[in-house]
Amino acid sequence: MAMKLHIVHMNIKYKTINDAKLRPNGLAVLSFLFKIGDTDNTNYNTIVASLRNISRAGEYVDMASTFSLSNLLPSIASLSKYYRYKGSLTTPSCDEAVIWTVFEEQIPISRSQLNIFVDTTYFKSSAGTPQKMINNFRPLQLLNGRTVYASRDATISCGSSLVANLLLPLLLFSFIGQLSASS
Repeated sequence: MAMKLHIVHMNIKYKTINDAKLRPNGLAVLSFLFKIGDTDNTNYNTIVASLRNISRAGEYVDMASTFSLSNLLPSIASLSKYYRYKGSLTTPSCDEAVIWTVFEEQIPISRSQLNIFVDTTYFKSSAGTPQKMINNFRPLQLLNGRTVYASRDATISCGSSLVANLLLPLLLFSFIGQLSASS
């Protein structure tokens, strides 16, 4: 199982998200992959503790002033390593309105912290019912003539590493994976 953080920005030229998503430069998304390990990421303790207060789908916890977004991200020095491309939203209607920036350095988080996210975050299925936020990724999309740009500091190599560094982020997922029988 894996997890991804999206930070969505709207172009100030547009008054609403609905207006912005109709324009090719309407949205910009900063995307960070998580690396699952054994050690808790203490920068996520506030979020994880707040999520533990959610017991049913549809509930929420207001955390707007409880942490600094910059503390949740990789070090500033590593933010110079990224890939960028013009793409689309990851949810229907999948409007082609997003400039994606996918950062190379992954954010460490423990398996137990990941499990809190899995157990407490939901989305509405196409039937309108709450569904755990797992396997909610969009299938791999063809490049369709798009160019994926790499920053000067990004790590680019040939072969399978190229696939891992450039094509995997095109999956545009938030959470992916399957729960094992032991979960």
